[in-house]
Amino acid sequence: MEMGVESERGVQKVQWTLLEDGRVRQHWAVSRDGGETWQVAFDGFYQKAGTEPPAPQSTGTEGSTDAGASEGSSESDSANQADGE
Repeated sequence: MEMGVESERGVQKVQWTLLEDGRVRQHWAVSRDGGETWQVAFDGFYQKAGTEPPAPQSTGTEGSTDAGASEGSSESDSANQADGE
């Protein structure tokens, strides 16, 4: 579903999309030059209360040693703190 409104602040375009995982994405863009260029005003997701969020999407950095090292050490640090170390 998409809605567009023109006002003294420019043209505003809001789009809602039902995603496969049940969430709804709201994308809101504003143009101050009659629709030639657009700036994102809001880009967010809604889900039913009490439901678990979907698993994070892959960032493509799984093979990076820097990303793996920092993730691994923060997980270890969290586990050590939970054990009282």
